[in-house]
Amino acid sequence: MKSLLVRLVFVLLLGVFLTPVWSVEAAELKIAVVDIEKVVSSSKKGIQVQKELQADLKKSQAQIDTKKTSFEKLASNYEKQKASLSDTVRIQKEEELVKTQRELQRSVNDIQEELNKKRDLALADIYKNVIKVVEDIAGKENYSLVLNKKQAIFAGDAIDISDLVIKALDK
Repeated sequence: MKSLLVRLVFVLLLGVFLTPVWSVEAAELKIAVVDIEKVVSSSKKGIQVQKELQADLKKSQAQIDTKKTSFEKLASNYEKQKASLSDTVRIQKEEELVKTQRELQRSVNDIQEELNKKRDLALADIYKNVIKVVEDIAGKENYSLVLNKKQAIFAGDAIDISDLVIKALDK
């Protein structure tokens, strides 16, 4: 009986002295998510950028349509006159059509590239602002971790701070 009591005391003392360091209470982990796409599409700045990009797209589409109509008229006139043209003139007209078609395609590509650059620059500016606002909110609200909602497998609405970010951006 005495040896059983000694063993029991020994095990209890061993347990007390070997308590792991990680059992000390850890700081509270506070996590949030932000739907970046929602923030960009719903914020005043995002809506303004979308309108500007749409206006640029319409303007560019009008330029492309004008050039396309001009090319189509040129091609139509060529088709009507093709039978009555001499070989030399026919070849010149065909070369002119090919050149005009290349210029049209080049214009389309240039306009698309320009629109993409404008969109990328505008979105980069918005994303910088979103990140700054998220960092500010995370600091004020003591969030340990803020994730993009699209990257999470599951994120409940209770931890979604997207609306809070939109309100802060719109100030």
